[in-house]
Amino acid sequence: MSRSLGGASVVEALVALLLGLFVLHVGLSTLAHVHRAYASMTSRLDALTAGRIARTVLRRELGRGVAPIDWSASADSLRLRAFRGAGFVCAPGRSAEEVVVAYRGDRLPEPAKDSLEVTTVDGVTARFDLESRGAAAAPCLGADSMEVILRLGAPETLPAGAVLVRVFETGSYHFSGGALRYRVGYGGRQPLTPEVWQNRPTGFLPGDSTVRMRWIPDGPTGRSVSEFLAWAAR
Repeated sequence: MSRSLGGASVVEALVALLLGLFVLHVGLSTLAHVHRAYASMTSRLDALTAGRIARTVLRRELGRGVAPIDWSASADSLRLRAFRGAGFVCAPGRSAEEVVVAYRGDRLPEPAKDSLEVTTVDGVTARFDLESRGAAAAPCLGADSMEVILRLGAPETLPAGAVLVRVFETGSYHFSGGALRYRVGYGGRQPLTPEVWQNRPTGFLPGDSTVRMRWIPDGPTGRSVSEFLAWAAR
């Protein structure tokens, strides 16, 4: 009787051990599945957030210019005059190469990298390098507290009858290395988003009348997202 009980206890122990291993396997499998699902959800959320940043930045940049005069798009890059501010002309400067403007923008003009787009009363526009920037003491009728009065100078004579000056830098946007990057002139590409997208086929989709962007979250299950950026009249 004792041998029977002893034999039964061994069997029960083996069954309990097998059941325990099965439960452990199920638990570990479930945990791994939850971890993969969480990682996928986090990756998707990061990609969506980066996509929202890219869409907002690019729509704002393109909305300030007109295609193909101020910007042009290809599959791998978007080249543009990136407008950083504007000012109504208040008065002539100290020379024919200067104007005084009531300026408002994302930042102050920087002669090291900026240019001027000057529009005259006749609607004619011309572009010049920005050679100098300085404070102006001359009064500017109609200027408000959000505007700063500046003297902006070019290396050559500015057109007579100037009424509006816009400040821009020449730059380009690129989808590379899984992120949206911005380059000023021939400088390096600075990342504006985390590296959360597949490198290809993420990029720009220029068409006959629009330009869109397409991005795909990094990972094997990423789904392509295409978003409108701007009208691109040909």
